[in-house]
Amino acid sequence: MFGLATVALILLVLLFTDTVIHVIRHCRIVFKETTAIVLTVYPVLGLCSYLGLLFQKANIFLDAAAQLYFALCMYQFLTLTLKYFGGESRFVTKMSGTVLPWKSPPCCCWPCCVCPKATVNKQQIRLIRILVMQYPWVQLVLSIIMVTLWLEGWYGHMDMTPYNAYIYVNVVSVISFFFGLWGFIVGFKASLQRLQEFFYTPKILSFQLCLVFLRLQALIVNAILVPTGVIPCLPPISPRVFANMILNALLLGQLVVLMVVARYYYKLPTPEMVSLTHHDNTYGGGGGDEEMMTTTQFADEGDAMVMNGKMEKC
Repeated sequence: MFGLATVALILLVLLFTDTVIHVIRHCRIVFKETTAIVLTVYPVLGLCSYLGLLFQKANIFLDAAAQLYFALCMYQFLTLTLKYFGGESRFVTKMSGTVLPWKSPPCCCWPCCVCPKATVNKQQIRLIRILVMQYPWVQLVLSIIMVTLWLEGWYGHMDMTPYNAYIYVNVVSVISFFFGLWGFIVGFKASLQRLQEFFYTPKILSFQLCLVFLRLQALIVNAILVPTGVIPCLPPISPRVFANMILNALLLGQLVVLMVVARYYYKLPTPEMVSLTHHDNTYGGGGGDEEMMTTTQFADEGDAMVMNGKMEKC
């Protein structure tokens, strides 16, 4: 198992390195840094899984580190989405007249009175940013609390007894996670149809599956399979340790597959930025002339440039 895990980790790092080199060479400068950070989610989670196989007692810390890093990358993916549009202003312009899908899971049952009903504006975009950004900060604080309580003997991983801090820390973590995921889903659902030229669907799918494999698999195994005795006891390996080994090995293999998918789509040619289909005085030419945008528009903050038919691999 450890030999295959080593091969998987090396393959993961090689695929990541190849993809990032391609991004640095071919991607527009405004996308480079954010794209590279998003892509690091695969090797970093893979490294956490690999170390979890080698050092079983460190699983509690490695799991917290993996969840914290994924939360940071989730915010970076949202930032990359806005950059595909050309920033918040162009996102609002492109989405003009539409209402963001706030009644989306996991908070689709949230009282309708508190869901924004106005058409998209910058305040709503900032609300999405806040919802997503609070998740890594809350995870960081909870990780510090978790380590402190664990050192004092008050925290046991997957210990659901009311006298153990795990259940209370986990409740706060889940609430924060749901709010972060809610903001993330609202952002990507609004962008899904308008960013198809960026191969947005497979990119977001390969990223979201990391979350499914990281949290949902662990929940199923630790909360259902271990207590019901499905995971056997193989002395001197306890069911809990055996379950962690299965989860880490499984996640490592899944990350290799997701990295292959991500590598393929991040290397396909895409436009520099989503095009506008109506008048845009902010990014158009000078002198107040209005110009219909019929080609892909390139825009940096403070200046703009239209180039016909140019495509780059990114």
